[in-house]
Amino acid sequence: MNGTRERTVTGMAEYIERDAAINAFYTATADGDKADWCVGVLQSLRAASVRENVKGKWNADKESPEYATCSVCGHCDWDCTESEYFNFCPNCGADMTGGNDART
Repeated sequence: MNGTRERTVTGMAEYIERDAAINAFYTATADGDKADWCVGVLQSLRAASVRENVKGKWNADKESPEYATCSVCGHCDWDCTESEYFNFCPNCGADMTGGNDART
């Protein structure tokens, strides 16, 4: 063993803001050399491409009740009578898994 500990991560990945982590290292230690080393490691890692998970719901369109609109972007292109609802908005990507029954 070379003195380093390996941590096994399982389950869903968690993402943090790199600047917040860098500030935390400098705040948590009075030893600037250790903080600089940690920051160097963080800056060497490839950033993940992530976006905030926006929640929305399907709303029945007032002018055409057979269509649903996205509560986030207002996109109206979904014919409720022909097939099942998407679990996301095809226009803005909002997550529609929380309450997506526009027919009620």
